[in-house]
Amino acid sequence: MATDEGIRIYVTAPPEGGRATEAARALLARALGLAPSRLELLRGVASRDKVFRISG
Repeated sequence: MATDEGIRIYVTAPPEGGRATEAARALLARALGLAPSRLELLRGVASRDKVFRISG
């Protein structure tokens, strides 16, 4: 869902070991038609709110 602040997505992966971050990266990449490796996490390693940048 798009908001004024960005795109909101929900994943069910647990936050342990970065699994939720990787699930969010994969879901966002699929929705944008990109390879997950093109999404770079800028902020939010340990937060619910994450900021990704499309690289390349």
